Amino acid sequence: MHSFTDFAWRYCAPQEKPYGMDFSGSSNTRELNYILSSSVMLRRLKADVLSQLPPKRRQLIEVEVDTKYLRQVKKYMDVVYGDI
Repeated sequence: MHSFTDFAWRYCAPQEKPYGMDFSGSSNTRELNYILSSSVMLRRLKADVLSQLPPKRRQLIEVEVDTKYLRQVKKYMDVVYGDI
């Protein structure tokens, strides 16, 4: 694949949703399995590599959100879930 977009359109069964494209599906799975199986693919268990991982780090990052965007999200939520 040349890019994430190419990969997503081919293997993620994209669907257009009110908030944008949803790439959570799957398509052409046999083809993808063949491609991955025919190349080198390593899979290691967490227990085997745990000692090599850095310590867990938690961080709070504050972001500013545009109020116009929040109004759009609320409007969408009201349509999908009703006026809560």
